[in-house]
Amino acid sequence: MRKIRDNSKGPPPDGLWRWRCPETGLVITNLNFIGLEKAVKKYLKANNYPIGANFEQDLEQNVCANMADSVCEDWEPPSVLEKMSTLARALYQAAKTVHSPLVTPEELQDRRDWCTGNAERPRCNFFAGSTNLLRVACGKCGCSGLKLALRSSVCPANKWSKL
Repeated sequence: MRKIRDNSKGPPPDGLWRWRCPETGLVITNLNFIGLEKAVKKYLKANNYPIGANFEQDLEQNVCANMADSVCEDWEPPSVLEKMSTLARALYQAAKTVHSPLVTPEELQDRRDWCTGNAERPRCNFFAGSTNLLRVACGKCGCSGLKLALRSSVCPANKWSKL
């Protein structure tokens, strides 16, 4: 499976995101990923094409197929062993923290916004669902929402870092 490396800024070389309609070959472009997603949905609705439950994944695969190879990367979800290892490292680093091991509520919300998206930035393409304490949130490292709250944690997709 291919995943977009970073959907929060325009891709090289021209900064335009591209989606190609599989049925007609029409190409839709946009300077930002949120705009592309909205334009594709509008096009599909206007032409009575279905918008499936996997729309976001289908959009990403289509974009990866129609962009330069450097825009996307090969990706596989982490194994259970990789998830356990990542969590153990994060908890170990938190235990070594001299100050409070947790971020402030404002910092936590900022980190959540990087994952789930907001009006200013698209949802991270590695976001895999709910950010509840024990539910998997990151499709790149497999960590739960707990890692978002740990001051020593870093985003494996380089969206946010230690604060």
